[in-house]
Amino acid sequence: MSTERRYAELHAHSAFTFLDGTDEPAQMVKEAARLGLDALAILDVDGMYSTVQTTMAAREVGLPIVYGAELTATPDALTRIVPGSSVPGWGLAPGAEDPGMRLPILAASPGGYAQLVGAMSERALCSPGERNPRHDLVDLSEAGG
Repeated sequence: MSTERRYAELHAHSAFTFLDGTDEPAQMVKEAARLGLDALAILDVDGMYSTVQTTMAAREVGLPIVYGAELTATPDALTRIVPGSSVPGWGLAPGAEDPGMRLPILAASPGGYAQLVGAMSERALCSPGERNPRHDLVDLSEAGG
């Protein structure tokens, strides 16, 4: 029986997610490889902005990458929120901008990656000009198969 501990970081943010991450994807990949991680997932918020840099760096060091994103979702499917109202436990003052809730999504296959990118593209096209287009949880669950 092996006592070796294995670990994969599946929810990291790079500098592409402003105010959440500080390091460039290539730095993160190299450090993950140096630490002996089994895999790395860099989840940008509402996009796949670091994917190219992450993939290129991972190829150089032979580190498996799990692709995904952290999507801004509307909690409407879970709660009944009146826009602009205070919701106990949600931490919003009356009139505050609701940041939505962020849901990490990992693609388990190339097909899952295609579904994730498709869902993000569809939401962005349906919400022109919105800074953080909100995903509906029901729509996301249906898109996931």
